[in-house]
Amino acid sequence: ICAHDYGGWWGDLAAILLGGAKESKILITNRKVEVSQAIGAKIHKLPQMSFDESWSLFLCVAKKQERELESHHLKRIGEKIVVKCGGSPLVLQTLGSLIGTKMMTKGDWETNEKTEIWEWKMPASTSSSSEICGSILPGLMLSYDDLAHYLRVVLYIASFIQRIMR
Repeated sequence: ICAHDYGGWWGDLAAILLGGAKESKILITNRKVEVSQAIGAKIHKLPQMSFDESWSLFLCVAKKQERELESHHLKRIGEKIVVKCGGSPLVLQTLGSLIGTKMMTKGDWETNEKTEIWEWKMPASTSSSSEICGSILPGLMLSYDDLAHYLRVVLYIASFIQRIMR
């Protein structure tokens, strides 16, 4: 769930979901406790992923074997990228997928690891969303920057469609 106006749409969605089978459960994942509290969900706070868990997820999504990275002298660079992902499964999956679907040279890996985008922070805000977005956005921006130009245009237009539909 990634929206600020969860009160209105949650009521509509809840009405549909409550008609499900008896004892069925709905799993909602998000990074904002406020969203869970607003919809009355039972909160199960998970610990941040360890480096080993993060590395394993990254390798799995990238479809890489550790020995393959070692033979191409990429393991240390990959480990630095994983540390910068901050244990966020979303960022790990996004970057792992990016790396796994492209033929990337050692220089490409180094560029992703050393880019200044990792230092980017959200502007100060009254909500905790800036803290959350600031921790995951740099990794997601690397994936966005890699998109073909025409796909960026599609995302840009889609953002306006959401505003118009409200």
